[in-house]
Amino acid sequence: MKKNAIALAVAAAMTAPAAALADVTVYGKAHLAVNNASGDDSSEAVSVESRASRVGVKGSEDLGNGLTAVYKMEWDVNMEDHTADGGADNLKSRNQYAGLAGGFGTVLLGRHDTPLKMAQGKFDQFNDTTSDIKHTIPGEDRVGNVVAYVSPSFGPAKVVAAAWQGENQYDGGDGFADIYSVALMAGDKKFKKSPYYVGVGYNGGDTDTVALKGGTYDSLVRIVGGFGMGNFGVNGLYTTASDVGGGDEDFDGFGLSGYFKMGANKLKAQYMDTEMGEMEESQVSVGVDHTFTKRTSAYAMFDTFDEADVSNISVGLVHKF
Repeated sequence: MKKNAIALAVAAAMTAPAAALADVTVYGKAHLAVNNASGDDSSEAVSVESRASRVGVKGSEDLGNGLTAVYKMEWDVNMEDHTADGGADNLKSRNQYAGLAGGFGTVLLGRHDTPLKMAQGKFDQFNDTTSDIKHTIPGEDRVGNVVAYVSPSFGPAKVVAAAWQGENQYDGGDGFADIYSVALMAGDKKFKKSPYYVGVGYNGGDTDTVALKGGTYDSLVRIVGGFGMGNFGVNGLYTTASDVGGGDEDFDGFGLSGYFKMGANKLKAQYMDTEMGEMEESQVSVGVDHTFTKRTSAYAMFDTFDEADVSNISVGLVHKF
């Protein structure tokens, strides 16, 4: 029933009169791929995957006196769901919020990516695929019950902060900022307005109590730096987490990524190396993107995880609207 209501709401927004949609944008992305996963034990599995396909509605309203109301509601759509009723996981919440923006910056309430996750910039050249960095390092969190703040730009830099409460998430959490995340970002992550990008993020608070992606930890730090000009760009990433899983072991992760554009094609590569105690993992990914139009592209990629003894070959299609 809930999924049908969401679908009807989106459909109504798409068919509403143009005047009513003056400050509303209906958007989405269909991302589907055929993936072949294989292991050293000669096992193989071929599947069609919906990779963070989504639909959403966003907009704003001018309130006067330099104040603007903003909102966004976005859902992940599992486009390859093979069950007759669409399945329980066919729709999942992504960033969903309402807020106010003005000369002071922007304040948001709802569900959103953490500032530390946002500090990644465009490091991940294989986002939403089997090589997504969420598979190797902690910090790729999108959380609810959030109060977030985005500062105005100070020259090339801005600050983002978020606090989320433990209410209904774990026992004993009842404060305004049981868990918090802050980040400083400077430059241009797309290397268009600036040839450099720097991002530094930190997660703290009761992160040793709430299981985030990558498990629990006392604190998490992420540092990203990149340089790009013309048709190429390179990025480096370092992540460290202390006392992971309530123990005394620390996690360290390092990554390098880069791309080179040639006409409608983009060659890209990424390397990740992680270590926690005696556990180590390394990942190598290579691929090529081909752009048909601004809205439609295709790609082919290969990745391998050393310790997990798993590799993937994918061919995918992405269409944005």
